[in-house]
Amino acid sequence: MVSRQPIHDQYATGLACGVVTDAFGKDPGLICRAMLSHGSRTLRETVHESRLRPSQCQRALLILIQHNVVFVIPESRDEDECQYCTNPEVIIERLRYPRYLLFAQEHYGRSHELVIKCLLENGRLDEYQIMALAASKSESNQVGLKSATVSFSQAFAKLAVDQLIAPAPIGIKEGTQNTLWLVNNNEINFLLCRNACAALVREKKQEGELDKESLSSPNETDIPQKGFNGISSGCIGSINMLQRHHYDACKTLSCTNKYNKMFHDLKHFTMSLIRMKEIEAVVRERFGGPACRIFRLLLLKRNLEQKQIAEMAMIPVKDTRELLYKLLKAKYVQIQELARTMDHAPSRTFYLWRVDPICAAGQVGREIYKATFNLRARLMFEMTQEQETLRLLGKAQNTNDFPLTVTQRNSLMRIKTLAVRLEGSLLRLDELALFFNTHNNK
Repeated sequence: MVSRQPIHDQYATGLACGVVTDAFGKDPGLICRAMLSHGSRTLRETVHESRLRPSQCQRALLILIQHNVVFVIPESRDEDECQYCTNPEVIIERLRYPRYLLFAQEHYGRSHELVIKCLLENGRLDEYQIMALAASKSESNQVGLKSATVSFSQAFAKLAVDQLIAPAPIGIKEGTQNTLWLVNNNEINFLLCRNACAALVREKKQEGELDKESLSSPNETDIPQKGFNGISSGCIGSINMLQRHHYDACKTLSCTNKYNKMFHDLKHFTMSLIRMKEIEAVVRERFGGPACRIFRLLLLKRNLEQKQIAEMAMIPVKDTRELLYKLLKAKYVQIQELARTMDHAPSRTFYLWRVDPICAAGQVGREIYKATFNLRARLMFEMTQEQETLRLLGKAQNTNDFPLTVTQRNSLMRIKTLAVRLEGSLLRLDELALFFNTHNNK
């Protein structure tokens, strides 16, 4: 019997279902909600819970599988009792697709970008389909079509070697059709995180050379894998610098004696540093500077009593108590009771406050989903409210002689300004989600 998947956070579920509904329609959105609310489902269970006709459910399920939203559980390849599952983080990554295209354009080229764009738009394709679609999207004429095809073939091979695209998992029945390919979201997310880590290290180091190669894996550099003797001085300097800024860097690197292990630790505690910086910024923004001071103190000193926190943070006891319980309510700090007697009397009990970085990061991740959900809902509401004005604008642009009234022009300027602000906020939240909610970085 295949185990059921856990029920996900309500805001992650709502955001994922909204993304699926916007991209594929109402029926796939109902199937997505059923799987995210109840875990892995068989076709019969999906039909019952989505209240769709079997034919509708099958069509919607095929669309979701084609676009890598729903996956077949490997242990349940029996066609009669095949179970399907999905992951909200995989779905929400669809909001990051423009960033994927920008990454391919900046680091590879136009041909590579078109190959990835074809896969993002169609889910999974074989090599022949990718070449045909990429050629149709290019602006080459009949003369340059042959050279463009060669360019796309080379781009496809390069992306496959770099693992930015990968073969799709085999379906229920293993056929003899050509291998289907899909975009490897995990690898692109990893590269985006690596670039952000390298930028942070450059910012902290101030002097000396450190670029993305210092955070590259051994396969991407010429550094020999012979322990510390084979590592560049830039990477050693970067690690020494990060040790001074990370709370547990010495403990993290104490057992590091090979380059592979060093790279792994360097990446992960740099990401941990980024997460802690963002959490501190959130605490400072929501609760003020003194609360951020308390949070940082607990992060450094682990378990402390309220009186100790007040003395070390130089904050009055009354204010310290209020801030601690605000942070506790927001799930940024935790409290532990150590009773000296069996009756757990408050006068004979120690109350120790501490910060669990994993729990704090998980809470910020949930808040990112909540904020993203609310911003998307606000943007969709505003666009719906001004739908008539937008329709008139499109008509005016097509005819070039359809006038807009002053009120319509003011409404258009307002919705344009608001949309820019909301979309900018969504981009910033996606940057944070890359570190807090990307499932392959756990």
